[in-house]
Amino acid sequence: MRKKTVAMAGTPGKTSATCEGGKVSEEPGATTRCTVTYEGQEVTWSIEFEKLTDDLNSYDITNAGQAVLTAKSVHGHFLKECNGVSKHLRCDKVPDVEGVAYDQDTGHHCQYASTVDGEAPTKPSVTWSGRG
Repeated sequence: MRKKTVAMAGTPGKTSATCEGGKVSEEPGATTRCTVTYEGQEVTWSIEFEKLTDDLNSYDITNAGQAVLTAKSVHGHFLKECNGVSKHLRCDKVPDVEGVAYDQDTGHHCQYASTVDGEAPTKPSVTWSGRG
């Protein structure tokens, strides 16, 4: 869950994790809620184990609808996406680390100066899905 949270944030950061009851239940069908803290921002996950055979268990980790947005990942993604279009890239002020709703518009905007006709259209809002 910590690894998934860092991947979601798109940049390395300090993490810690706690689970309800102090541990993850490996009982088949049991679900344990855990909270991962990334640079002070909390993200809730659930983990559920399923017994496949006597020697093998499988588990499913799901997010509770929260994502971590970082300014570094927003700027990096926008630069990668639009660097060939224009050298004049601008983004609104994005907090260093922010909790956002999964798959929801964050309200942060980035724009670039068009190299074709000199206009500066606003790019769509950055939407963070937590999946990269």
